[in-house]
Amino acid sequence: MERKSKGLSFSCGRTDDDPWSYVSNTGILDAETRLLILDTIYKEPKTVTQLANKFGLSQPAVHRHVMDMLHVGIIREADLPVSEKRFRVEKYYEPNFPVILESDFEAFRKEFEDISRKIVDIFEKEKETLEEEFRKTGLQQKGWTFEDITFYIFEKAEAMARNRLHSTSFFPEREWILFAEENLEE
Repeated sequence: MERKSKGLSFSCGRTDDDPWSYVSNTGILDAETRLLILDTIYKEPKTVTQLANKFGLSQPAVHRHVMDMLHVGIIREADLPVSEKRFRVEKYYEPNFPVILESDFEAFRKEFEDISRKIVDIFEKEKETLEEEFRKTGLQQKGWTFEDITFYIFEKAEAMARNRLHSTSFFPEREWILFAEENLEE
């Protein structure tokens, strides 16, 4: 059975001073048309004319959406060879962030599973120590259980690991990276 794309789901590697916060705060992608544009251009760059024809909208309306998205850095002009363009001066647009396709995910799957198993093993090994540390806090006296803060424990450890990776130059020098993953349905 062929799996069909349901569009993109978005994530951002960091949230301090990143364009995704600006996008969220300004509502630049609240317009359904802008999400449709991204869902259309992530596999193959398109022109304003192609997008307008696909959606049955006027070229000026689509052009306005494209210009807004260019302005905030969500899309960029694709660098296509002239031989792939119908007209020499045509501008094609594509996402300005990595889009992880199912095939890309599959290439990493074995390593992701291995890393996630190691993380689970660490948390299971450290559970007793973490419970002892929990008992030293005032949370239990306030009626909270260790289980109530397990997500906090995981997220705090994840944030600290991310900071350590930043200090080792594992992550790019940029303060943020937006990425999207293709959503598939059966």
